Amino acid sequence: MVSRNVFRLLLPLTCGLLVVMLGWQGLRSTAQATAAPQAATAFTRADEPIVVTGADLPQLTGSPIDELGLYALQSGIWVPIPFQVDEVNITGTYVIEEDGLLDENDELVFLADDTGAEASNDQWVGDLGSLLYPRVSIQATDPLYVGEEGWVYLYRSSTLAKSTVSYISWDADTETIAATNYSASFDQTNFIGLSTLSINGSGDILDRQKVRVDVTPLGMITEDDLAMFLSQLGLPSTLTVAALGPIRAATGNLAVGIGFAFYGSRIDLDLTFPLSDTVIVTNNVQLPLQFQSAFTSLDLLNPTQTGMAPATYYDPNVPAGVAIDGAADSVPVSPWHNYSVVSGQVGTIVDVMEVDRGQGHIRNYYIDNSTIDDADTGDRKSFGNAGIGIERSNANTEIGLIQINQRFYILTGPQGNVGPDYVTRTDNPFTTTTVGEVNPDANFIFLPVNLRP
Repeated sequence: MVSRNVFRLLLPLTCGLLVVMLGWQGLRSTAQATAAPQAATAFTRADEPIVVTGADLPQLTGSPIDELGLYALQSGIWVPIPFQVDEVNITGTYVIEEDGLLDENDELVFLADDTGAEASNDQWVGDLGSLLYPRVSIQATDPLYVGEEGWVYLYRSSTLAKSTVSYISWDADTETIAATNYSASFDQTNFIGLSTLSINGSGDILDRQKVRVDVTPLGMITEDDLAMFLSQLGLPSTLTVAALGPIRAATGNLAVGIGFAFYGSRIDLDLTFPLSDTVIVTNNVQLPLQFQSAFTSLDLLNPTQTGMAPATYYDPNVPAGVAIDGAADSVPVSPWHNYSVVSGQVGTIVDVMEVDRGQGHIRNYYIDNSTIDDADTGDRKSFGNAGIGIERSNANTEIGLIQINQRFYILTGPQGNVGPDYVTRTDNPFTTTTVGEVNPDANFIFLPVNLRP
């Protein structure tokens, strides 16, 4: 005969299990609910990354980042989608690891294409632990296309399933980014900047990224010289990817004012040049330095050898385009433009630019000339070598601090002059609205009460 004390011990455990089972059954029924869910919108800008700061997710502030999961309700089923949370310190710099918790300045990133339908408050992901915390509904809206919107839901639980899909990867040994529409690499042992670029499965189409800084009395400093200076100063010549996930890889080298963010079909480049006149001391002798100009550009390899041909260059001053064929063209250096386009058979590169020119004069930069230039770097030729330059306004006015922000969109196939469209896209990012929600079944989950005799 089983003693009454044993029943007293088993009763709370049994009641607790029953309550959990009832709660779980209710959770399962709501998670799989398909009662008139709103249809997901197909975004025109499907590959656009959407960024939400931790400040807009107050319901989950302080949560361990590794316990967060992002889901979309697609065809009535909860699907884990690719996302990442990048830690950002108080200076606005991505860090490899800060505290492992969601802070206000951290950034949640996902793609528009992975969003789903809006869920009702009783439609909850099928994870019991997520009931213990609120979730955040994130509505993404494209201001350029009326009616295009989608939702994702940020949950917290240590048992959430995570997506294994990734749109980007980073190989630290070869300093290579592999993304959906391109791959790119660096060779910072020899120079600062991009060294290769393959788009849409092509071979390398890029000679290199070029930098020119003209300093009196030192002369022209190139991307080769910058790598040498870093070595002499004992600074690292390689880039460390601080933010890395399935959506983007962000990196930078503050010593030379250069930073990149790589997405599946986009590259963001940020350059900062402190071009204020200064004095350095060398061999106990003061040497005044005067900065005359700074230029940065992407120089292609011969399009006939890379499969890009026929290739065409466009900007607002040559909207009809000029052929990229190594024969010199008449491309105006002013007025300054905010975009350029290289369109070829293997793909199209759109460069949208924002520039703070300090007190300098801004100008366009374009060279298409296959003649060997012994003063040049790389292959010493120029094919569609396009970029931007800042020059001293006059002898008495220093340039000061300049900042160049470029957003390169990597598109498939020859697209022609789509520059104005992508300027509009850059100026009109997705908007987001966040709402904290609590599941009504959360009250089913509680610890069993011990019954006293």
